[in-house]
Order: sequence, then C-alpha cells, then structure tokens
Amino acid sequence: MDRVYLDFNATSPLAASVTRWLAKGEFFWANPASQHGSGKAARARLDEASDAIARSFGTTHRLHFHSGVTEAVNTWAAGLAPGALFAYAPTDHSCVRAQVERLERQGHPCLALPVDHNGELRLDEAIAQLQQRMPAAGAWVNWTWVQNETGVVWPLKDAVQLQAATGVRVHVDAAQAPGKVEGWNQLSPELDAYSFSAHKFGALKGVGFTFVHPQTTWVPLLKGGGQQGGLRAGTENPMGAWSVKLALEDLTRDARPAETLTLMSQVRRELDGWLVGKGERIAAGARQLNCNTALFVVHPLRSDMALPLFDLAGLELSMGSACGSGTAKASHVLEVLGHEKWARHGLRLSLPWAFTAEDWAKWAPRLAQVFEKLKKS
Repeated sequence: MDRVYLDFNATSPLAASVTRWLAKGEFFWANPASQHGSGKAARARLDEASDAIARSFGTTHRLHFHSGVTEAVNTWAAGLAPGALFAYAPTDHSCVRAQVERLERQGHPCLALPVDHNGELRLDEAIAQLQQRMPAAGAWVNWTWVQNETGVVWPLKDAVQLQAATGVRVHVDAAQAPGKVEGWNQLSPELDAYSFSAHKFGALKGVGFTFVHPQTTWVPLLKGGGQQGGLRAGTENPMGAWSVKLALEDLTRDARPAETLTLMSQVRRELDGWLVGKGERIAAGARQLNCNTALFVVHPLRSDMALPLFDLAGLELSMGSACGSGTAKASHVLEVLGHEKWARHGLRLSLPWAFTAEDWAKWAPRLAQVFEKLKKS
C-alpha cells in the first residue's frame, strides 16, 4: 500500500531542489570564518544564500540564522528589558507559553491576549488591555501568524494596528506561514522581528532564521565569537543556509496560496460531511484560515485510538496535540477554544502547501472509508 503523508505542519519533506543538491554531494563543510580556500568558499555560499533569502522576503531587516523558532522565541524572551510585559496568545505553541513561568519569576508581567471560540484575536480588547497594563519598560507581543493546529490566520495588518495603538514591540512567529497564506513573503516593515523554521517548507531540520528590524534591540541568547553581527554566536552553518535558499526558490515558484485555499475550502466541506454525527471540525467559523490545515475531533475515540485507523489505511495524519509514549495528551488549544470534553480527541490534517485537485481525488476516498468505519457518537 502506498502511504500518503498528510503531516506537513510537523515537517515538510525535502524540497526537490534540496534533494537534487544533496544527491550531487556538493558539500561546503568548512568553517566560513576560516581564511583558507575552503573557508572562503563556504563563506561565499553563505553570503549568497543570505542575500537570496532576504530578497525572497523583500526586507531590509537584519537576517541571522539559528536552529528554529523555538530558539528564536527563547532568545527574545530572555532578552526582555527588566519589567517589560510579555504578551502572547493562549493558543500559542508550547515554546511560547513555556516562557510565562520563567518570566513571571523574573518579575515580568505576562498577559494572555483575548481570543474567541475560533482562536481569533479580539483586537479591540487586546489593545485596551495592553494600554491599561503597559509598564514603563514597554511590552513585547508574540504574534503567531498561522496557528499550527487549527490553521487560523492572524493577519499582519492587525499586528501593525496593535503596534500603532499601543507602542508594543512585535515578534512574529512565522513558522507555519511560508506557502500557506497569501502574502507569506511580504513582511510588514513596521514589525520588529519575524522567525522561521526551515524544515516547515522543505529545507534541512535544525535550521531557522530571524529577520530583525534595524532599530530593534535583539539580545543574543548565545554569546561567543561575535558571529552574525553579534545576533547569535557559534560556528555558522552554510549548508543549512543553502538548503533554505533552495527550498525558498521552489516555494516562491510553485506556491499558489489563493488557488490552494479554494481547493482547501472543498476539503473542509467534505470533512464536515464525514464528521456529521461523529465529531466536528475546530475553528470552522474562523474568518481567515490557511490553505492546508484542518483540526477535527472524533467524539467516540481519543486521538491515540483514532489515529491508527488512518495509519492502517496508509494515511499519515497527526494528533492535534503533543503525544508521549503513544498516549494522547489534552490539547491546550482545544481547551482554550471551549472543547475541554474533547481535548484528547484532536486530529490534524495538514496537506502539502501545493496540493492539487488530482491529489485530493486520490486521497479523499481513502479518508472517507476511514470515517465510514467510525461509529456515531
């Protein structure tokens, strides 16, 4: 049986250009800080990749590489000025929410921004709360552009409005944006920082990058030899950067988020039909969703019991929440959105960012067969 990978929000398969490059064995492994020929060759590739990545996003923000968004979030949270407020969404990734306990212990006020039952920001309420609680040291907001479980989009224009009304600094968690939302490579210049994880769009794992506004203070978490203009120390990774360049070239050429969103709307309608009497799709009423993600719950079965049914059919979905030892854990996203009863029942379908109607015609009957086997609640 051929298997169908439908877990792109966890990790995307390598982009075709990255696979071809690796197959050639063209490895520039030397330290790009070294002054011999191999080091200079590695530096040249790293600089070429950096320039291409910046052009891909049309930004003049300062670029530096790291291991991914988790490191970026930990970096800017650790660098908050004494007494600065930390604001976040209760639906944010665990790498964001994990900062709260540490920061409160260090004397930072923290604020969970108000969201509705779909996980969309109540913008006016958020502005009012920030204005009311703004400390003299200011505030940083983590803005998750695309929520990884539900696919709910927080538009950048709302972040710009929030910043203009309150004066907050804004860090954008852009891990799930590339290829999955219109304007994914059009970064609002007013916002302070954008962080990406490259394995989400076809580059190598363990590689990420952040764009930082030229006038924004970014305190490095890793200090040492002064690499990357002091934004992050440690020997630089030219091969990782090159994989980002190649993957972005494929993505920029092939992604059609608006067209794919139309197809994804059909997918969501079919999913809603399959779930009648058996479960429900989460954030179904959201005003803006990305073009590849659907989170749903199966009422009769926890996710660790339902997932094997899809796996036996060769369909590789994921649990909607983190799992350990094969046991479903309660999803904080489902709890926040008012689905406490079904917090251990979440399953996520995350399709390729450039899937086609032909692809869906192949996958849909297999998915439908699994849903037909599920008992009604």
